[in-house]
Order: sequence, then C-alpha cells, then structure tokens
Amino acid sequence: MALTVETTLIALDDGHGLLVGSTDPDTVEFLNDRGLDGNGDTWNGIVDSIARLEMPSEHGKLDWSPEADDLLVTSSDPDLLKRLETLVRQYVGDESMMERAIENADPEMMD
Repeated sequence: MALTVETTLIALDDGHGLLVGSTDPDTVEFLNDRGLDGNGDTWNGIVDSIARLEMPSEHGKLDWSPEADDLLVTSSDPDLLKRLETLVRQYVGDESMMERAIENADPEMMD
C-alpha cells in the first residue's frame, strides 16, 4: 500500500503556512486501521510528532491549527516549513516511519 499526503506551502498576511492532509483511499485506510479518522486532528498529532522527533529545538517556532480535513502549520520562518514539508513527505512515504510518528503522537492532539 502506497501512502500519500498533500502538502501546500502558502503565504499568509502574518507569516507562512503549510497545509497537510490526505484524501487518498490507501492513506485513509491505513489511518482508519489504527483507529484514526484521517482528519485535521489526526494530521495535527502526526505532524507534531514528526516535528518533535526530527526538529525538537525548532518545534516551538511552529503554530498548529487543525481544520476539518487538514492541518495548517504556521510560522514566521518559511524555510522551517519547507523542512517540515520534506519530513512529512518522507514519513508518509514510509509506513514504518508513519508508525513511529503515530506511536510518538500526543493522543490529546489527535482528538
């Protein structure tokens, strides 16, 4: 099963944003099989986990805003969001890395 994620870097009036989500049936099934909805809250937990695992000293420079179907991560640093986007794509592209991100996710962020 190949997992995919949609990411989009955007410019905001007060900074920069990264939209993260997936409507891919295989990805949604993968998340559902683990008791996750695949909505904005799910991506909030997964992407937060990735940031804590891979860029802990910069995690505090990110703001989290889960939406209905996706997640908006904002920062004043566009390069930080580009690095996070690369990491998210890397994790989603590897099921074992996704498992690691899910295992390390804060359950309260995924509610």
